[in-house]
Amino acid sequence: DPWGWIVWGREILHGELDTDSVLSPAWKPLPVLLTTPLALLGEGAPAAWMVIARAAGLVALVLAYGLGRRLAGRLAGGVAALTLALSGGWLRGLEHGYSEPLMVLLLLGAAHRHLDGRRLQALALLVLVGLGRPEIWPLAGLYAIMTWRWCPSRRPTIVALVAAVPLLWFVPDWIGSGDPFHGREVAQQASGDRDVLDLLGAAVALVTVPVLALAAVGWAAELGNRSSAAELGSVAVAWLAFVAVLVLLGYPSSERFVALPAALVCVMAGVGVARLADWEGLPASKRTLAVAALAVAAIAYLPSRLDRLPDQVRAAELRAVIQEDLRSLARTPAVRAGVRCRPAALLSQLTWNAGALAWELDLPLPSAQALAYPPTLDPNPEIMGPRRRVLATEEHPQLAFLPRWRYAAEVHAFVQPKSARVIGEDPSWIAVATCPRRPRQVESRAPVATSPITSTPSATR
Repeated sequence: DPWGWIVWGREILHGELDTDSVLSPAWKPLPVLLTTPLALLGEGAPAAWMVIARAAGLVALVLAYGLGRRLAGRLAGGVAALTLALSGGWLRGLEHGYSEPLMVLLLLGAAHRHLDGRRLQALALLVLVGLGRPEIWPLAGLYAIMTWRWCPSRRPTIVALVAAVPLLWFVPDWIGSGDPFHGREVAQQASGDRDVLDLLGAAVALVTVPVLALAAVGWAAELGNRSSAAELGSVAVAWLAFVAVLVLLGYPSSERFVALPAALVCVMAGVGVARLADWEGLPASKRTLAVAALAVAAIAYLPSRLDRLPDQVRAAELRAVIQEDLRSLARTPAVRAGVRCRPAALLSQLTWNAGALAWELDLPLPSAQALAYPPTLDPNPEIMGPRRRVLATEEHPQLAFLPRWRYAAEVHAFVQPKSARVIGEDPSWIAVATCPRRPRQVESRAPVATSPITSTPSATR
């Protein structure tokens, strides 16, 4: 996704925008508001985005600590920051520059500004979150109504903030793809056929059962007081319920859709720990029960989360090496000269590199999102969709990037040997230009022994 936002930022800077992609990312205004000015940095734009995305994630942890401390003390703040840092997908989001840490930063910032009585500023931050995740629109709309009553003198500003959300979500995508609702189609394809149970399972996996239990304790303890912590817990519950209802109605399902309410759950878990630890007014039996509950939660939570961190780091490093090799190969003169054989094509499992290819080859996203499968060999035709399958013909050549660690013959047996030219190689990839004079029908997956593609020895990284 970040590469798509970076490519769109460059296109907007040059007065053109093509969002008619068939793979992720779907149009999302928030990150593009940042990548557009970053495009002025030229080749430095990707690195600048990574700095912003990672810094936002680190600051979000500070805000999580601050919010927990304001609601229930330092212990609550520490638990909130720790559980957020160890939540599923958080480290991966920082490593790959996803937008979720940035949106969590804005969401927690809105909570802080609300507690400070800065309601218009809180609304502005919620609107920014709404430019990244449409699931927050009901919450932002409700808060806008409340702000309308709280700040009557700022009503023109409130109207402008609310109007900006549909304007920035639908108009650019309409211009770039011809369909204002094109993003939903892309999101649906990326999510696949997942139901509400998958969504709930993803939500539990993000924060784990112990954290959910502690958050429930914190919410239950605060409900009778009608405190700010109770309001925060209610927002998290309502948000998760709303997303579940959307999925039941056919909305795409992804764990990233519940990343923001999961951050609120982490803060409420901190409140729950603080309330359990505050045992001075409890009888001895309940005090013992509270200590035991905290011990069980810690034992169940920390080892499982900490054990996964090394594997997550190694996986991110491997993906980074693979992608950097691809970018280096795409920058070579021979490969850049082969861009005439567009679109650029990747195997279906490797299309997460399509945005990086588009950036390096100076292509719009749709020209870098072909799949290196002919229609009869498409492994998932019901998921891929007809627009994602490309058969190399005179009208539709390919610049295919094949992984050296896989046996590539099975997906390129349909290309005539004389039509396939290896124009570049590196430790991870082979670049093959296929500009055949006439199409060839696929009859089997059998490798073509004389093809320069299939004769390349495989390598394992």
